[in-house]
Amino acid sequence: MAFDGVTISALVKELNDTLTGGRIYKIAQPETDALLLTIKVNGTQKRLLMSADASLPLLYLTDHNLPSPMTAPGFCMLLRKHLQNARIIGFTQPGLERAVHMELEHLNEMGDLCRKQLVIELMGKHSNIIFINNEQMILDSIKHISGAVSSVREVLPGRTYFLPDTQSKENLLNLAVIAAGHRATLGEISDACEEIVGRYKAVIRTISGVYRSESKNDADFEKACALTEEFAKKEGRRPRIMVAKMGQDGHDRGAKVVATGYADCGFDVDMGPLFQTPAEAAREAVENDVNIVGASSLAAGHKTLIPQLIEELKKLGREDIMVIAGGVIPTQDYDYLYQKGVAAIFGPGTPVPYSAIKMMELLMGKE
Repeated sequence: MAFDGVTISALVKELNDTLTGGRIYKIAQPETDALLLTIKVNGTQKRLLMSADASLPLLYLTDHNLPSPMTAPGFCMLLRKHLQNARIIGFTQPGLERAVHMELEHLNEMGDLCRKQLVIELMGKHSNIIFINNEQMILDSIKHISGAVSSVREVLPGRTYFLPDTQSKENLLNLAVIAAGHRATLGEISDACEEIVGRYKAVIRTISGVYRSESKNDADFEKACALTEEFAKKEGRRPRIMVAKMGQDGHDRGAKVVATGYADCGFDVDMGPLFQTPAEAAREAVENDVNIVGASSLAAGHKTLIPQLIEELKKLGREDIMVIAGGVIPTQDYDYLYQKGVAAIFGPGTPVPYSAIKMMELLMGKE
């Protein structure tokens, strides 16, 4: 998962809750662009891995140790000299930038208390781990960036550390909190953001064949495949289902897994984009001439969004399109959804072949 400013904000909170007050016990550099810190805190031992890899920068707590080279690189040796047994003061994030400042306190060779920072910049190909003193002077970094490489900022020992130009960007999270304090709804805040930056459109990728390869001898899977074949012979096409994600629900991994399973059962599957409105989902379902819309809900919007979807289909003259629901839906809400026109509900743990059979039986009037 890519690190954005909001994700890093949550990560900083977790690191502060877990590691503040701890002492650095071991420092290792298992890879060219990675550090592994072993930290003793509250009688336990934690490991913090940080990586400035250009393709996958990382910062997370781990239970796993990693092998280190026989001879430690120069950056690792410098950190050991200064930060062995250093105490962690805390973690901060400048604004909503993709950077974490690890505040550290240690004794120098004269026994004086000093403060330094380890800056972890999680900025894609510009990621780096930078060691600076209390005057913001760079002592060293895991990657050296000279003026020949970057005309914006040199990252070299002796240079002053600063973040790349943020173009006077406001902290969007703070602005959203202020707006919420004035009783703006999440939808209103999202609409305001959308006017400026547009709506995020995730790249949808599904695969096929995996579910079939693991379910060859499953009786329910074979029955589901037989029913889709029977439908195809009668109707001249395979049953088509659209898997819809509506509202602010961005949890689409389960929907993609289910979509893959239905494809292997013989369905033609359309995967709708994230964050659709019920009207948009209904319009796409009609345009694609689907037989079924499967509404996936994992964010408690089912009692509002799914009935709205059914109403939008009626407005378009396609109340014949069957609507089913799946995801995390409390059982006490089932009757309400059935009364609103939902044909079937499949909760967590429902086997894909079972739900495929149920849908086909409803679609073909066998139930």
